[in-house]
Amino acid sequence: MKLPNKGRIRILLLLAGSLLSPLGDFKAHASLGGQGENKQISSHFRVPPELQTKVDFWKKIYSEYTTSQVVIHDDENLDVIYEVVNLNELPPRTREMSVRKAKDKYRNILRRLAGSHGDGGLSQEETRVRNLAKGDFSRASDRVRGQLGQADRFREGMVRSGRYMDQMEAIFNKYNLPLELTALPHVESSFQIGAYSKLGAVGIWQFTHSTGKIFMNINYEVDERRDPLMATDAAARLLRKNYQETGSWPLAITAYNHGLNGMMRAKQQFGDDIVKIIDKYQSKAFGFASRNFYCEFLAALHVSRNKEKYAPNLKFDPPFVYDTLTLDHYYDFRQLASNAGLTPAELAEFNPGLRLPVVRGEKRVPKGTVLKLPRNKGKELAPALAEAKEGVRFSEQKRSKWYEVKRGDTMGRIAQRFGTSASTLAQLNHMHSGSRLSPGQVLHLPQDPGLKDQEVQKSSDAVADPKPDALLAAAAAEPAAGVYTVKEKDTINSLARRHGIKVENLLAWNRLKKTSLLRPGQTLLLKGPEPEKAQRPDKQEKALGPDKPEKKEVSGKPEGPEKMEAPAASAEKAKPADSAVNTETLAKNETPAPAAQESGAKPDAVKVSSLSGVEVLKSAKQGNPLGVMVTVENNETLGHYSEWSELTIADIRKNNSLRKKSIKVGDRIKLVFKKVTPEEFVERRREFHDSFREDFYSNFDVTRVDIIKVKPGQSLWEICNAVYEIPYWLLKDYNPETDITKLKPGQDLNIPIVNSKNPKNTTT
Repeated sequence: MKLPNKGRIRILLLLAGSLLSPLGDFKAHASLGGQGENKQISSHFRVPPELQTKVDFWKKIYSEYTTSQVVIHDDENLDVIYEVVNLNELPPRTREMSVRKAKDKYRNILRRLAGSHGDGGLSQEETRVRNLAKGDFSRASDRVRGQLGQADRFREGMVRSGRYMDQMEAIFNKYNLPLELTALPHVESSFQIGAYSKLGAVGIWQFTHSTGKIFMNINYEVDERRDPLMATDAAARLLRKNYQETGSWPLAITAYNHGLNGMMRAKQQFGDDIVKIIDKYQSKAFGFASRNFYCEFLAALHVSRNKEKYAPNLKFDPPFVYDTLTLDHYYDFRQLASNAGLTPAELAEFNPGLRLPVVRGEKRVPKGTVLKLPRNKGKELAPALAEAKEGVRFSEQKRSKWYEVKRGDTMGRIAQRFGTSASTLAQLNHMHSGSRLSPGQVLHLPQDPGLKDQEVQKSSDAVADPKPDALLAAAAAEPAAGVYTVKEKDTINSLARRHGIKVENLLAWNRLKKTSLLRPGQTLLLKGPEPEKAQRPDKQEKALGPDKPEKKEVSGKPEGPEKMEAPAASAEKAKPADSAVNTETLAKNETPAPAAQESGAKPDAVKVSSLSGVEVLKSAKQGNPLGVMVTVENNETLGHYSEWSELTIADIRKNNSLRKKSIKVGDRIKLVFKKVTPEEFVERRREFHDSFREDFYSNFDVTRVDIIKVKPGQSLWEICNAVYEIPYWLLKDYNPETDITKLKPGQDLNIPIVNSKNPKNTTT
């Protein structure tokens, strides 16, 4: 068939087994065939004798102990195993507490041993522990740790690896890298495509956003970290860079976990000696995970390369076989699936890099996307798309829609105003339909007013999660009298009756569902505001609807590595424009802008108005927008501002007299636009921050809030990364009145306690 020249989609068939060449056009792809077993391991990755004990421990974790067992051990001397707690023998509600009690038991025994003299009066158990610990019992009491077994997950990961391993090895061959490195996803994710950590690492290679952005396309529509093969190509380039900088594979692999800069500091102190680095390098960020990462890799490599010993009857998944088709227009995801004869779920399975807003129709599949399809579907779909008319293919992306909450708004009023349901609106915003709203809060509006809440639920696999306002108000008001610790046999109904509380209020204050199970030791709030009831909008408000925003295409540029100078701030401050807002109203309440001079800008005659969290700078004479003044939020870099404003980083530095200094949370940056409007900038910024929330709430629930007091010397990094493993933005959301970048000893802090919706996909 001769395809039309305009918007033509070229078709190219490749022989099965071809490498992942630069992606483009229609192609057929297949695995190279066959899964290697019991392969020899390169001398690069021989186990140093000093690390053999540690490697043996991780071999046991990967091959003997399952996820129903917790190994209580010494976190430095890994051969010291005090006990193995069998979770299957315990009621689900008591498992967490039982593990905690087991660790406390050995801590207490070791402390008693530290204070005892000689062998007199020791119990049989104390004697056993003394013989195991062999040394400084006081220090050993601080090193008691629990490690969940991984044998069943590791075996499942080996099965899944068959789908991608041959193509992964082809990618590493392309970069002339050791094939042994393809064992790293066993450590990172057990080859779970949907793997997601509490801190936002994604995919089988567990890329963070900041590192992933250097090598991959990550935006509101696409996240290539989720695509196993695209992420493999990125991982190969990152590991190659690490090796070029460190000159050592043990250091390069450890840098994959700890970061290249940290490993270069370790190298300055101890050279290439990985044993000395593991034993002696001191850094707050170089904790148990980083110290053990290389040993975990060696253990995973050994177990995965010795299938006959560790999993003799294991059968690998068949290789991933697919076609690719490059899209030359924007397309609706569901329409593409229909044209290809696939369900949306089937198309999503082949294209995990497409984010939820695309899958559920909030955004279109971007132009230039290399779509993966089942074999032979590509050559069937290509002619149909080439001949498609307007209405099926589009020249522009959909603009996102938001609404900024006004005083007196409720979920029901807003939903009716924009032609949707309160439950759909709530689910899109990870809330309940009765959640209290605050003036200035920004809600994401559905593109399709007819979108049903069950469609949102199905596409995102997310349970609605309320905002913390009501919960925090109750916690701050009367934390002592209004907090209850769950006891054995407590239920939602019994607690509601006992304390004279409506069941629906108790559920709302604690973000629980009627089916939620309570755990002994769990903390519940017994006080809080009554959930608001939706009000009927008046006729005038009911008739209002969103204006059609001006359409523009979005460009993207890679960002630099994440800056730790910007440790925490609320993305809620970066509120995007309500699609129903007329931009002519931006000139209201205009005042002079002294901050424009503070950031190094010349004292031009400008006026300032507010637009969803940024200050819009306008010409004092003509009133034309000149740009915006932005207060830096968490995770934002100059690379982001360059991408969203379509300015060069050099221009941004020059306009703000930044020179080479990095930016940090709270800094004020002036952006003078040449190609975009303030509304477009705000939209792109909002989508960036929304993507973190959407991904998080698709994978986790906040089950309760604990109130802690900040300890002397305790840092924000320690609280978020080492103790509770929660993202900075989440901590900020739950402490809206607190500047969490300036913590003080004794200060109260609300800690959201997070549970995974799918533990198999959750990584640490």
